[in-house]
Amino acid sequence: MISDEQLQAALDWLREAATGAAKARAERLYLEEWVRALRARIANECMTSGEDISAAKADIQARSSDAYRDALLGLRAAIEKDELFRWRRSSADAVLSAWQTMNANNRAMGKLQ
Repeated sequence: MISDEQLQAALDWLREAATGAAKARAERLYLEEWVRALRARIANECMTSGEDISAAKADIQARSSDAYRDALLGLRAAIEKDELFRWRRSSADAVLSAWQTMNANNRAMGKLQ
């Protein structure tokens, strides 16, 4: 059974977390694009450094650079924060859905008796 307190807590969380969830999602999407751009920039720098290297080797060097690794660590943190909001939202949605089902069943039982 879902109590009124549980229902209210789920509704409160959904309302209060909306801004933080939106910011977490925006940060994740931004960093996903930024990491790709950083990799391309590093690869381009490798190719224009005067050495005669292939695009594949430049990409390998970009992927193995400290700057790229640091960017991936930041992206990992952003993904974790975004996913935490997503799973908490899913949990709150499950509480709401269970409450709706419980009330629908109670109404149906009341009509049958």
